[in-house]
Amino acid sequence: MSNINNHDQKPISDKAKRFIKRVFPSKYFVRLNKSFGLDVNKEKLFFRSFALFIIIAVIIQPQDTSLRDLSSFSKEEGTQTITGIKPISHTLIGKRLNSIPPDCMDKLLHQLSTQLKGRLQYKNIFPKGMKVFDVTTFSVSANHYEWVATRQSRGNLRFLFVMDSNSGTPDAIVDVSANLNDNTAFQTALQSAKQGRYFVFDKGFNNFKILKQLTESKQHFITRFKSNYIFKRTTKRKLPASVELDGDRVIESDDIGTIGQKSNNNEIEVRRITCLNMENGKTFIVITDDRNLSAKTIVKMYAYRWPIEVLFRHIKSNLHIVHFPSRDQVVVYNWFVFIALSVICIQLLTFESGTHNSKNLMMRKTPFKEMLRIARSLIRSWIVYLTIELRL
Repeated sequence: MSNINNHDQKPISDKAKRFIKRVFPSKYFVRLNKSFGLDVNKEKLFFRSFALFIIIAVIIQPQDTSLRDLSSFSKEEGTQTITGIKPISHTLIGKRLNSIPPDCMDKLLHQLSTQLKGRLQYKNIFPKGMKVFDVTTFSVSANHYEWVATRQSRGNLRFLFVMDSNSGTPDAIVDVSANLNDNTAFQTALQSAKQGRYFVFDKGFNNFKILKQLTESKQHFITRFKSNYIFKRTTKRKLPASVELDGDRVIESDDIGTIGQKSNNNEIEVRRITCLNMENGKTFIVITDDRNLSAKTIVKMYAYRWPIEVLFRHIKSNLHIVHFPSRDQVVVYNWFVFIALSVICIQLLTFESGTHNSKNLMMRKTPFKEMLRIARSLIRSWIVYLTIELRL
């Protein structure tokens, strides 16, 4: 009987080992260790095992975010089997989270994001180099998080995502909790998106100075038209034969002109595209400095801001991330990047399961809740079979 069990579980345990080896390659972590000195005097808790442990904890039991809960999770036999860690105290987990430089977490995020794009072989639906910017917030007590910028007695943990449009994965995360001003936050995020060619963002980031900066650097912006801008039309572009968008929306006009503000005499040459909702008569205006792409493509590129909003909802609702294991600024940032890494691993695990092809994942046809269910089921089965193998 034991031989049969061993034969049945061997392919599954092999899959688990191959997945971990591929997603968490030892050579890459050796380079990180050398660059940041991560495993110096950390014999009990190597960074590779620790990263795997935190990501699995977020996927399996995201609501348990206290350091003591993580310590309890580390004592489970299945957890130790799949991650290679030993039981660890909540104090050591806190110290380890605090000891990881944020730059190291950024590199790990980039590594897994690149791997996801390569694994699923994403095709460029939109122009290459399109980056979407947006901020997610978590309301906290200003007394507990003294480094957070506050309004009255409340503060917000704020993380600005720079998202790759074609893969739907975060390329960079910037902690902007200390900045009340969205434009200051956006300037910080631009430094993390140097490879971007098209920057898509909501009008909350739409600052005249930023638009001018992007235009002068030959990087294109796509954003909403603000009511305090003054538009002067110079050229009316010819509309395409088909002006229909999704639903009841149509393109009403496509104009070239300049925008300025009453407060100063500076102007920027832009393209203004007006969309009309035929059902309710409301207009929706997008501005860009690009003249080559079609009006339909520009509007669709701006509309692609929505998936990043959906991602934020998944993090808060489906992963139930509402608390952080510490009030330390470095720990909070590192924990949030681990959450983003978990989202990437959930997609990789769904593809690994063979239940969904890469096209469905690429086109976002698979609901996140379903991917999370598949990822949890797969990890739990791996834990069971790896534990059985260890005992045989």
